[in-house]
Amino acid sequence: METDKSCFSLVTGSSTGIGRAVARELASRGHNLILAALPGQDLPALCSEIKSKFGTEVLYFEVD
Repeated sequence: METDKSCFSLVTGSSTGIGRAVARELASRGHNLILAALPGQDLPALCSEIKSKFGTEVLYFEVD
């Protein structure tokens, strides 16, 4: 199944646990991502990992 490269999937709580697993799974299926998590949860590192491993676009927001 081919995904639309102009669309993004939003994953909240994406720095740990189920949210992190969902983000990786969506990226493995070619989805671009918008990740949101609490500040200080190393979200930039996760974004870099996903971009390099899956080649998808990843934006993130650290919000409380």
